[in-house]
Amino acid sequence: MDTKGNTTQWQGYTQASYRLTQDLTFNAGFHMHYLALTEASSFEPRFGAKWQFKKNQSLSLGYGRHSRIESMSVYFANDVNNYSGLQQPNTNLGLAKADHYVFAYDLFPGRKWHVKAEAYYQRLTDVPIASPLATDEFSQVFSTINLNRSFEGIPLVNEGEGENYGIEFTVEKFFTNDWYILTTASFFNSQFTPQDGVQRDTRFSSGFATTWLAGKEFKVGKNKNNSFGVNFRALWNGGGRFFNFDLPASRNAGFGIRDFQGGYSLDGGNYVRIDLRLNYRVNKPKYAATLSLDLQNATNRANVFNYFYNSSTGQLQANEQLGLVPVLNLRVEL
Repeated sequence: MDTKGNTTQWQGYTQASYRLTQDLTFNAGFHMHYLALTEASSFEPRFGAKWQFKKNQSLSLGYGRHSRIESMSVYFANDVNNYSGLQQPNTNLGLAKADHYVFAYDLFPGRKWHVKAEAYYQRLTDVPIASPLATDEFSQVFSTINLNRSFEGIPLVNEGEGENYGIEFTVEKFFTNDWYILTTASFFNSQFTPQDGVQRDTRFSSGFATTWLAGKEFKVGKNKNNSFGVNFRALWNGGGRFFNFDLPASRNAGFGIRDFQGGYSLDGGNYVRIDLRLNYRVNKPKYAATLSLDLQNATNRANVFNYFYNSSTGQLQANEQLGLVPVLNLRVEL
């Protein structure tokens, strides 16, 4: 991890919109992506069409190719096991690519409401996975699709694959009459294929994710110039997924031994979190001040962060995320 490096990223795009008929609009363009460190580039066509078949309803579909660079730690990490004979074996990686296909339905039942349903499929290619030079069990199931932190000193090649597909729903009441509502729900699956060629669920394949937002503002004060606001947010998602442990082998060894071949089969349980926000705003001719109190994870729920093997008990034990976090804030605008 004791390493340094720098690079630049260049992007450019062009797009055009064509009104083919009064009700049918077609969009087309392309995006260019270039990473100076690896000299990798990508040409990405993108297309979309929208049919406004009724005044308040429309259907749309789209296709786009998207590429991404990896975390800088992927490129600059040292090959600690000397699999490749190079100090930094991943400075020549190409860009991972994803082909996105989307079909959506939009409905505006009134001026204040919006309803949307969207189905999508994403095909991922050129994903960095472990080179055949790395033969340990972890490398056989490694893919940058599953990275969320850390340096991985493994030589990589752009030969991995993956796919994501699902359906999403949105119901929204715009901020009118001093209140709003926003509800989203997503049901999905996410899979990847690493070095050993076996397709597995990714660590993010939690199955579903929902968000519930609502807020109300009250005009207060002698001239109704000030306001008191109440806001609510709830998250209810499928749990995170983790590599499981081989308990018999762990007990025999006295330390945790993970079952990498089993993939991310350990389910952390549903993630539930409720946040509350109360704020009072004073509006004066020369300044405005807002005093707010945020109660993050207001129910003090202990959601799972990850698991570890407890050698004292011979069992798995969960590390829990933060409980209730109150945040008091004063903001003055001049």
